Amino acid sequence: MRWANGGGSTREIVAGPDPGEWSWRLSIADVDSSGPFSPLPGVLRTIALLHGHGFILRVGGASSTICDPFLPFLFDGADATTCELIDGPVLDLNLMERGPKRTLDLQFMSAAAGARCTVGGARVVVVVAGKVTSGRDELDVFDALVGSAAQISPVSLDAGPGGAVLAVVSSAR
Repeated sequence: MRWANGGGSTREIVAGPDPGEWSWRLSIADVDSSGPFSPLPGVLRTIALLHGHGFILRVGGASSTICDPFLPFLFDGADATTCELIDGPVLDLNLMERGPKRTLDLQFMSAAAGARCTVGGARVVVVVAGKVTSGRDELDVFDALVGSAAQISPVSLDAGPGGAVLAVVSSAR
């Protein structure tokens, strides 16, 4: 879906407990131009660069340069926020959660070519780079495993020939 300000678009991966009345939401955004973020009072946001040269995020008057992929940055959606692209469009991953405190955590796991990684206790696992296999199933970039009510049972994933990076959403510690 296109943003109201025309600066990009969002692809929702999953929203819980349901898309219409979500308490948390995971999405991928294509950011085409610099500009303000929509204010989201009562929403805690975590953003991470996936592709592109990065951006400068100004949140409540403080600036942070986000130019390293796969490093989550947490901020309050109520704060006035603007994004200045460093050198062209970017692709980022967004975890949004309603409420006064964080109950979910976004982390990234890297696996070298052919390596096996085991993921358990997660609500969502998204392939954000490379490919992985689980048994006979192959997961490509932006394919996701989504837990039923709460968590994904432990699953072993084998990274493809170029390695892989997984985004993992789990309960905050």
